[in-house]
Amino acid sequence: MGELFEKVGDQINPQNSSGDVVYIGLENIESNSGNIVGEINTEIKSIRSIKNVFKVSDILYGKLRPNLNKVWLADRKGICSTDILVLRKKKKEMNPWLYAIILRSEEFNTEVLKGLKGAQLPRVSFDYLSKIKIPYLAEELQERYLSDLKNEEEVIKANNKLIDIYEQKIFDVLREI
Repeated sequence: MGELFEKVGDQINPQNSSGDVVYIGLENIESNSGNIVGEINTEIKSIRSIKNVFKVSDILYGKLRPNLNKVWLADRKGICSTDILVLRKKKKEMNPWLYAIILRSEEFNTEVLKGLKGAQLPRVSFDYLSKIKIPYLAEELQERYLSDLKNEEEVIKANNKLIDIYEQKIFDVLREI
């Protein structure tokens, strides 16, 4: 992994800035899905300590309690908790969307859990992550896998929407009863 990604070390003291910012804490990354949950827009001065800075297409990887598998592909710039590693691709042709999926995979997470340090608050270091083997896919293979994965993701989203609709219908019927 260390040949494909670098750990971004850019940090900011929010007390020296003003205005609104996107702030991602571990609680804002849903386990296993990479979806953002909760409110992420905030006044930067309300944040008290040094934070990591990320850009669009960086991958945010929760290093605290990595068994929760909190991995998000940034679709906007912002700042995040220092319990989150900011990973940036080293090769231009790498598609970060595909690699975010790889980093959320059960196989990758199983390898990560072998390198935990700390009993109360288990963490994984970038040094350990950088030694985990992940595939480097040629650009044409990335495109083929991405096409398949995006089609599957669209089906999943449609199914989730259908589930929400039927859950609301059941709730409405139960409320009437």
